[in-house]
Amino acid sequence: MVAKIEIPCPCGKSVPVTINQCGMIVTCSCGRELAVPSRRELLGTRQTIDEDASVEEEKAPLSGWVRLFQWIGGSLAVLALIGLIVLYIYRPRLPDFHKLPPAAAYQYFKVLRTGERSPWLEMEARYVRDHNIWLGLRDIVAVVGIIAIVLFCGVTLAGWWETRSNRKEEDEIVEPPGAESEGTESPS
Repeated sequence: MVAKIEIPCPCGKSVPVTINQCGMIVTCSCGRELAVPSRRELLGTRQTIDEDASVEEEKAPLSGWVRLFQWIGGSLAVLALIGLIVLYIYRPRLPDFHKLPPAAAYQYFKVLRTGERSPWLEMEARYVRDHNIWLGLRDIVAVVGIIAIVLFCGVTLAGWWETRSNRKEEDEIVEPPGAESEGTESPS
């Protein structure tokens, strides 16, 4: 079955043509001669009819999924970026010893030298524990962000590739106007 495209005639009727008739002249039942537009124009204003009934155009298998996974990947990438910013803002920090009063700094270094129990050492132990947790969370968020970016780019590329392949298949199916056999002429 060859899909036919209707070209409107000024008389109000439509003349069915095929893609292979691009650039030719066809005659309407009213007697007017109509020039069949180029393939691009013809497919752009396409009103296909089938010989028996209207043909349902096949949707690309990935068309609905591409948008869904693009949204998921893009959303995860944005959330990972926000997560990294929040983690950076709330990262664990040691106090700046340059801003401590001299007596407090002396007490801290005295505790380090003697090894006696003090809140300074507990603070350092808490910092080391919190810093390790923070590093783990940062790595997890970064990996999720990388996976989201790869997902978004991969799905976008798959959608583009499928669209390109469908166009290529249509181009291979349609014969160029000069490739028709000599016995078929357009009605004049």
